[in-house]
Amino acid sequence: MLLFKAIFSCPILSGETIWFLTTGYIHLYFVFVLIQFYFIYYFTRSCLHERGLNITLTVAITLTFLFYITSNLLLWIQGPDHHFFEWHYGKAFIPWCLFFFWGVWTGRFPQVIAALSRHLLLLGSGTIVTFAAFYWETHLEVTLWGYNVRQYFLITGVLFQFISANFILALFYRLDQLYKKSFLLNFLSRSGIDTFGIYLSHLAFVYILLKCWNALNLSPVPLIKIPCLFAMTWFSSQMLVKLLRLKVFTNLNKILFGGRS
Repeated sequence: MLLFKAIFSCPILSGETIWFLTTGYIHLYFVFVLIQFYFIYYFTRSCLHERGLNITLTVAITLTFLFYITSNLLLWIQGPDHHFFEWHYGKAFIPWCLFFFWGVWTGRFPQVIAALSRHLLLLGSGTIVTFAAFYWETHLEVTLWGYNVRQYFLITGVLFQFISANFILALFYRLDQLYKKSFLLNFLSRSGIDTFGIYLSHLAFVYILLKCWNALNLSPVPLIKIPCLFAMTWFSSQMLVKLLRLKVFTNLNKILFGGRS
């Protein structure tokens, strides 16, 4: 709050400050979105069964798509806004309803993921097609305005995100059935305890690694650069999380990640 007051002259006591306190600052919005959903789930959980769960999922799908449609319309009618829309309104739970309640729904009906795992080719093809459409639209933004105005909230984006997420879930389900003792799957499963720390620290590593990548004049090709930086960011963040679990770093772990001894 003090930093935003000093840098952007945001008043301490204002509606905007309350918005930031409830939806997070910058990239930490994701943690706040989860907290919002925890509250929503707490007050709706008694209704989340059979017909009530189906109605909730339908409402969630509707809210999410209305948000993405609004995002697209504002972009092409009003033009670029220096990421204001996505970094301001995207911190509320509405655009993420589909993903959260789809998770709740498939959790209640695990046979859905089993069924999806039998259609990996279709899901994989859908992922490729929707990614191509999403990439085309983001590239069009760069061509028209010089930067990616909507990094996330495009209709092509939500289709790609949803289909690809289900493809990954179905793929891992199939692999888990085939390779119960797979090193990779066990590694990813064990990595679940590191997720929060990885999320909190990844942005710092992204900046550092990008700086190093550009300084070394490595490949600017996105299909090479992005996967490499993704892997290096994951590994670096996870190693930091594991390192700070050592007893000697207990206090630092508490400060950075809220770790408990």
